[in-house]
Amino acid sequence: RALSFLVVSCPCAFVISVPLSFFSGIGAASKAGVLIKGGNYLEALAKVDTVVFDKTGTLTKGVFNVQKVVVYDENIDENEFMYYVASAESGSNHPISKSIQKYYNKEINSTSINSIKEISGKGIEAVINNKKVLVGNEKLVNLPKDISVTDVGTILYVEIDNVFSGYIVISDEIKEDAKRAIKELKNIGIKKNIMLTGDLEKVAKKVGEDLELDETYSNLLPQDKVSKFEEIIKNKTSKGSVIFVGDGINDAPVLARADVGIAMGAMGSDAAIEAADVVIMTDEPSKIVTAIKSSNSGKNRILNMAMYSPETEDNSNIAYDTKSFNFYNPEEIYLSKERFRLLNQYLKNNLSKMENEIFEYMLSEMTYTEIAKKTGRELKSVDNSIQRIKKKLKTFIEEYEKN
Repeated sequence: RALSFLVVSCPCAFVISVPLSFFSGIGAASKAGVLIKGGNYLEALAKVDTVVFDKTGTLTKGVFNVQKVVVYDENIDENEFMYYVASAESGSNHPISKSIQKYYNKEINSTSINSIKEISGKGIEAVINNKKVLVGNEKLVNLPKDISVTDVGTILYVEIDNVFSGYIVISDEIKEDAKRAIKELKNIGIKKNIMLTGDLEKVAKKVGEDLELDETYSNLLPQDKVSKFEEIIKNKTSKGSVIFVGDGINDAPVLARADVGIAMGAMGSDAAIEAADVVIMTDEPSKIVTAIKSSNSGKNRILNMAMYSPETEDNSNIAYDTKSFNFYNPEEIYLSKERFRLLNQYLKNNLSKMENEIFEYMLSEMTYTEIAKKTGRELKSVDNSIQRIKKKLKTFIEEYEKN
C-alpha cells in the first residue's frame, strides 16, 4: 500500500508502477515456493481458464510400490521371474524401475546383463544371460488372447525368450493436496481441469473420479501428449490461457508449447524445469492456485493505481476484471470512475454487514474455505452469501449495461 501511494503521487505513475507491481507479484510468489521466470508469465497467469495436468509425479506422488506379481510361465518361479525383470530395469532411473529394484531387494549381477534398451512410451528391451527380456505395456509385449487383467494400477507385462511369462501390478498414490488444489482452482474461476497420462484408461478414470477432474485422456505416448494438447487448445471456445503442469523429461515439449508451463521442481527432471515458465519448488499442486492469485493481485494493483493516478482523466474507462473476484461474468467489463464509485456505494447499501465483510474478503482473493475460517461460518453459509452478492452485482451491471 505504501508503494502504491508513492507511485501514484509520481508524474510518471504508469512507467514506475507496472514493472514494480510485477516485481511485487513475482516476489510474493517466490516466498511461497513458486518461482515465476518473468513478468509476461505472471501476466498470462491472470488470464488462465484451463489447466492441463500430467499424472505421475504431478497429481500423484510418483512413488510406486509393487502390489502384485503373477507368474504364468511354469518353468520359472517368482524369484527367477523377478531376477530377469529387476536386471532389465536396473539401467533406468524411472520411479517404476526403482519400485522394482526395491521389491526385488537383491544385488544385480551386472555381468549377466548383455544389453538394455529403453523404448519411449512402451518399456524396456534387454538381453539377460543371452535371453531376450521385454518389460512394458501391451504395446511392447504380445499378450495371449486368454489373458485378462482386471487389477487397477500400472501393469508391467513380461516376456522372456519370446514366451509371455507374467505381469506385475504397480500402484502410485495421489498427493495429499491434489484434490484440494482442483477444488480451489474451480473456486477461483478455472473452467476446465484436464489430465493427460500414458497409463491405462481404467487407471486414468479412477484418478479422474477421485480428483473430480473434468476430462482425462489415457494411453498417450510422449508425442501423443503434444498432439492432444494442441487439440485441447484448438477446441477451446474461450479466450483464456492454458496451463500445462508436468514433471518428467517427456513433458518438456508440452511445457514449452503451453501459454504457461509449470514444472514440479523438487522431483522434476532438469529438462522439464528448463522448459517451464513457472517452477513449484515444493511439488504441491495447490501452489498453482498461489501462482494465479499472485498474478491476479499484481494485475489488480496496476488497475487500482491506474484508477487513482492523477494522470487518469475522470471520464476514462477503467478495466475492472470481475473474473479475479469469482463474479458471474468471466469476461472483463469496463467501468468509468463514476460507475466504479456507484458500484461500491450500491453494494454497501444493499449488502448486510456480514455480506460486506465477505465481499471485502472476495476482493482480497480468498477462497471459500479461507473466508469460512476467517468469518467463523460454515462453508455452505458462506457459499449462500457469495451467491447473493453475485446476484446483486449482476443486477447492478445489467442496469448500467442498459444505459
